[in-house]
Amino acid sequence: MPAISARRRLSPEQQSILEEVLEEHRQLRLDLIVEYSKQELTDRAVAVADREISEIIVYGAKSVLADINSALARMRAGTYGRCVRCATVLPVEWLEELPQLARCFDCERATR
Repeated sequence: MPAISARRRLSPEQQSILEEVLEEHRQLRLDLIVEYSKQELTDRAVAVADREISEIIVYGAKSVLADINSALARMRAGTYGRCVRCATVLPVEWLEELPQLARCFDCERATR
């Protein structure tokens, strides 16, 4: 993959906007977890299928929530916007699309 030329750091304004986005995403995941964890289902056959779907939704929400909380912690620590593995500056464009991003392309690929 060719080197990314746009390796500029986040401006304070960009980081503030991304922090707001992360907080919104965090609240959405918390709401999903609460909503799908407390569902009461009556019809037994439908209940089993719906419970499985709810468990998948809750699992996914918890996974993304962990990534979001980690990104917010990196913001507080002053390391947000850098790969957690190699400390390469992450392209702002990537963070705008996926604000909880933790690794650069090469490090993400190496973990698979």
